[in-house]
Amino acid sequence: EAPAAAERALYLGEPSPAAGGAVSVPVVLDGADGVLSGTVRLDYAAAQPALDAAVVYYGTSPDSASLATLRSPVLGLYGGDDARVNATIEPAKQVLGPLGRRYDVHLYDGAGHGFLRQQTGREGANTKATKDAWARTVAFLRANLKPRK
Repeated sequence: EAPAAAERALYLGEPSPAAGGAVSVPVVLDGADGVLSGTVRLDYAAAQPALDAAVVYYGTSPDSASLATLRSPVLGLYGGDDARVNATIEPAKQVLGPLGRRYDVHLYDGAGHGFLRQQTGREGANTKATKDAWARTVAFLRANLKPRK
């Protein structure tokens, strides 16, 4: 429990300015497989009121209280065959929608949890999801990130 708590605390730390005026996000891996928890990413976004945008790949949504503090627009990219994670999408929409928060969700048919790290298999669904998700990520960040002064 202590290492996970330490990683979470580090991840929720303050971002530092990056080249070009953008804000860099500290990255801490959650779990032995080296996958960053989507829950932690949304918790991070909720803890950063000045964050311009957040992108979440296949992570469960945090609790309603955390979601209610979220200010930035969120792009959620999820494998269609990920019932555990996908069961948290609608409840998150129900919290964020009435608050006027943007939560763009894309489900990829046939893709599973962790499609970025398991691009082979699933008869090409994970590869197809990865290509589309990456293009959406870049476009979303370009549209939403603001230069820092």
